[in-house]
Amino acid sequence: MERFNGWKNYETWLFALYYGDYLQEEYLDQKESDPELDAVEFLNDFIEELVPIDAPGFFLDIITTALESLDVERLAEILLED
Repeated sequence: MERFNGWKNYETWLFALYYGDYLQEEYLDQKESDPELDAVEFLNDFIEELVPIDAPGFFLDIITTALESLDVERLAEILLED
């Protein structure tokens, strides 16, 4: 398995770089009102909302491929850290 700065791949590292702090705060805020909130489901919902439905075919394929390669389980672990 290839590693990028300690992450599974470049896409996961870049996603964590751009969204990590924001998502951790958002997750903790939502967790207060919904204690049963699952971190993986939360991330999958967020990622799904990132896909631009009006993107031309090539760009939609590139974006979708990058998002599908994210290590969601590892990202979820980060959300659960204090």
